Amino acid sequence: EAFGHWLNFTFNPTDDLAVENDAVVAGVGTVVAGTKRASAHRDLLFHREKARARNQAIHLYNSGEIKSIRLAVEEEISGGKLSIRSDRDLYADLSLRGQLIRLILSYNGPWLRLGLETIFGEILPSDCNRKSGLKRFVTDRVLADPIIRNKYTRGRCKVPSGIFERRYKEELRAHTLRIFLLLVVFLDRGKSENLLNTIPCLFHS
Repeated sequence: EAFGHWLNFTFNPTDDLAVENDAVVAGVGTVVAGTKRASAHRDLLFHREKARARNQAIHLYNSGEIKSIRLAVEEEISGGKLSIRSDRDLYADLSLRGQLIRLILSYNGPWLRLGLETIFGEILPSDCNRKSGLKRFVTDRVLADPIIRNKYTRGRCKVPSGIFERRYKEELRAHTLRIFLLLVVFLDRGKSENLLNTIPCLFHS
């Protein structure tokens, strides 16, 4: 079933092309505009380019170099050598949340999406072609995590209380720090490997 979804995503034309379409098409060939056939061809080229970038991104993420970095980051965070200060509450400190979101969103949209998809191992929904969609994903999955939340709340509340609140916030800070560091490392390496050769800028100008 998952393979079927991947095939459909790769080869079926869709409408979620607003952000990257023109740049990708410019990089993979000239397409005659104004006909349905040209539009379908453009969509096919676009999805093939995205599939190529995803495959190369996964290969890079699982390379020995990145794996060793991932292991080092995990060991440093688990050992407490790398951490977000315990007095900075990622859930309640709106200023801190805003700063971190703006920092992450300073990445160019296509690059950020590729990084998030690679690290989380999933294809982001089509609304993440827009900045608002990326912001929502960062808020819900980088600054928060439904699995960690459910682990401590069992779906009964938004934030646990007592000793469970302390453990929940510790684990959430570690999760956010881990994703952020991996994102920075991976996108820096991905840019040097030119994974998105039609999107030259890693950051917004």
